[in-house]
Amino acid sequence: MNMKIQNIYHFLQAVLLMLLAASCTQEEFPAVQDKAQQLTISVTDGGYTSAVDGKTTRAVENGYTTEFTEGDACGLFMIRGLYSDKKMIYSNMKLTAERDAATGSLVWKPEAGTTLAGGLPDEEYYLYYPYRADLDNTVISELLKNAIKDPQLPFFYPLANNWPVKTDQSSYADYTASDLMTASCTPTLDNGTLRLNFVMAHELSLAVIEMPKTVYKFTNARVPDYTIPSEATFASAAKPLRMTDGTYRYLLPASLPTIEGSYDGGSRVFTITLSDDHPIIGKYKRYKIDGAATTVKNYTVQRGDYLLADGNLLPRETAVTEEQKANIAAIVFWTPADTDPAGRKTPANLTDDKIMAKDHPNCTHGLAVSVKNVSTGMAWQEYDWFHGSVQKFQKSDEFNPIDKTDYASIVQSGDERNYIRGYQYTKMILAYNYYCMRIKKLNLMVKPVNALANFSDSNPAPKTSTGWFIPSAKELYMLYSKDEDKIHKNYFSTEETRKIIDKYLLAIGGDLLENQDYWTSVEFDVGNAIYIGFKGGARINSTGKPNKTTVRAVCAF
Repeated sequence: MNMKIQNIYHFLQAVLLMLLAASCTQEEFPAVQDKAQQLTISVTDGGYTSAVDGKTTRAVENGYTTEFTEGDACGLFMIRGLYSDKKMIYSNMKLTAERDAATGSLVWKPEAGTTLAGGLPDEEYYLYYPYRADLDNTVISELLKNAIKDPQLPFFYPLANNWPVKTDQSSYADYTASDLMTASCTPTLDNGTLRLNFVMAHELSLAVIEMPKTVYKFTNARVPDYTIPSEATFASAAKPLRMTDGTYRYLLPASLPTIEGSYDGGSRVFTITLSDDHPIIGKYKRYKIDGAATTVKNYTVQRGDYLLADGNLLPRETAVTEEQKANIAAIVFWTPADTDPAGRKTPANLTDDKIMAKDHPNCTHGLAVSVKNVSTGMAWQEYDWFHGSVQKFQKSDEFNPIDKTDYASIVQSGDERNYIRGYQYTKMILAYNYYCMRIKKLNLMVKPVNALANFSDSNPAPKTSTGWFIPSAKELYMLYSKDEDKIHKNYFSTEETRKIIDKYLLAIGGDLLENQDYWTSVEFDVGNAIYIGFKGGARINSTGKPNKTTVRAVCAF
């Protein structure tokens, strides 16, 4: 099993102020430490183990509880002493994850002004996640009492027994708040660095619900199979979280509630009765609804096909009902079948966006455009020479994701504009907008990207997609014309795709594309951004960021 390990640097400064135990050799610990010492921590999630075959797996978590991100917080406890002399040195010390500008790795830091020291004999370190500020003194005193009187029990036994588990776990926040993980470790010395290596264990058991699914086997060349798990609606108070792979996860509280739901428009009903034979700690059990059967559908995908909210496809020639119209989220405007890479210099390829390929590895089937405009008249950004450059932000230490080198420059020219990169540009601009919030420059936020949140609330992207993003020049050009090389020189391109899409937008009452100018997610310079005009050829132009034009969202699926 490949476990994901977060190497966390510069966690705290440990000062060794006293002689260590005589049993420790100089190689194990220095006898006296008279200066601050960097402590490096590795946090590894051991994952859930199958209740059936005992195998450990990470697939059932799919990154929801183990890929720590900026802002996550753990609670640290440290006890020093033996037997009845044990003392609580650190009690629920909050450690918050931040991104280190130099390494791109996560840094776990105590609150400002707090100094942590360690490395003395008879110390025990304990960590739990997620952090709770409301642990009362009774619970904390029980932890120490438990460590003294019942050392054979896990340190966090009193906490785990009283951990609040949400009945409704359908949101990511409520699911992760319920998913208590704990760990303990003893410091080790490695090349002069004191290390704490925490291996997190889940304190709850997990129900994994697998739904029946439809697999589209495309007759088109170069388009891989497309799997759509059935979407469930839950009628019970117990509501699981839908994962990106279409399964559902539910962390089991002590009450073991019954899970009731339906799918296929409510025509298929199911009930899951959880029982005491479900494993208690760190185990998962699969529940296959109607055997999690697979329905295979042979399908020829075309530009103009409707992409429904649940991810299913509807042929463009369909005489859609009003009920179907309400369920249409997007219209397909490109698939790999539309691009023959032979002899091409810059053929369209969804994996050209390395960030999108990593975040959404299953979104390899095509691109779709939203039924409605995000806005018909919106500025890209207000002008500000010092803070108003996304490219300047991209080059700075303020933008420091661990995969920073996989981001292409947001300022492009020539053939560099001819790559699918709207997703990563949108993600970068989101980080820039957050930076603007931190420095209290809300007026400098890039408005089309900022508008996506409200747009998504009223116009949700298909569940099997990347979510909405602002297209790059490449995606917009293909939406108007087709995929071809040298788009920056094709001043009189055909509008074959635009005509197809508008025909089927008209059939469902969508916002037509014709005769509009559209913002891209590409910056030209500090004062200008790139737009494409859908008037007599998809011309790539730049204009002042404060100028207003139309915004349209796209997604990959």
